[in-house]
Amino acid sequence: MENTQIQKKENNNESKSQISPIRYFNYNLKSNSWDLEIHIPGVKKEDIHVKFTKDAYNLEAQRKNDFFHIEESFPFNADVNSIKGEYANGLLKIEGNIEDPLSKAFEIKLK
Repeated sequence: MENTQIQKKENNNESKSQISPIRYFNYNLKSNSWDLEIHIPGVKKEDIHVKFTKDAYNLEAQRKNDFFHIEESFPFNADVNSIKGEYANGLLKIEGNIEDPLSKAFEIKLK
C-alpha cells in the first residue's frame, strides 16, 4: 500500500491538486495471476484512463479540481490480453495473468 501524495499546481489562476491514490497490488507466481485495487473516490468512470504495456501501467483520472496519476512498472511481464477491469463506488479493480516467460521459447536440437 502506498500513501496518498498531494501536490498543488497553479494553472491560469486555477488551483489543481495532483494526487497519487492509495493502491494495493498483489501477485501470485504459482497461479500466474495479479490484481490491483486503486481508490479514486468521486471520479466518474468516463474520466478514468488506464493504459497497459506488458511491463507497466499508467492511470490518469480527474475529479473537479483533483488530478489522479500513477505510473508504475510490473515486477514481471503481464499478459496484456488477459487484463480486465471494473469500477464501482470509487474503487477500480483490475486483474490479469502473468505471462509465462517460456511461452514463446523454442527447444534446440542437441548434436
